[in-house]
Amino acid sequence: MTRSRYLKIILLILISTQMSFLSFGQLDNEWFDPSQRYFTFKIGQNGVYRLDYNTLLNFGIPIDEINPKTIQIFKNGEEQYLFVSGQDDNNFDINDFIEFYATKNEGFSLPSIEAMASGCLVIGYPGKGGKEYFKSEFSMPVPEKDIQQFAIKLEEGIQKIEKQSQFLDSIALKARAFIESHYNEVIEKQDIKNAWDYVLKANLNKSNA
Repeated sequence: MTRSRYLKIILLILISTQMSFLSFGQLDNEWFDPSQRYFTFKIGQNGVYRLDYNTLLNFGIPIDEINPKTIQIFKNGEEQYLFVSGQDDNNFDINDFIEFYATKNEGFSLPSIEAMASGCLVIGYPGKGGKEYFKSEFSMPVPEKDIQQFAIKLEEGIQKIEKQSQFLDSIALKARAFIESHYNEVIEKQDIKNAWDYVLKANLNKSNA
């Protein structure tokens, strides 16, 4: 499977605050809404990035018309954490900015899946995209932003690894079987075709409306 050497982060500007999104992931494309505008940024190095007022304006983003509280960033269909300075007044002013951590594409472009396939116990927040593969049979999903549950699951995972000698081998077998059956070249090609069919059909319907 070939991947771009750059991570494409999509800055999704939501004019309406009533929109909800699911994961694109590898198996579906419900996260994509053709009625929304998407802006793509190429990231060549891992690190913290800042997008200020002038940068967004130079990209052709009508930032003056957007409530900064509705800005979202997606990577591979999964929503990313971000910080928006000055959003409390519901305006994106000249001194405001967006900050987020980004990583370039590597392998699957899904680090948690790579970890599972490598035989690791993955503990964390599934987000929207991770729900399709963060299975309790071979991982430890944690409710979004629940730090207390994260700490509890982490302690539980460490204890299982220390006290159950076959625990990691058992979950690794289950994780690899799931990943091989759901994330392979045949399925990827079909997913890409389905995604483009969806986009083309939506644009055709919009043109005929």
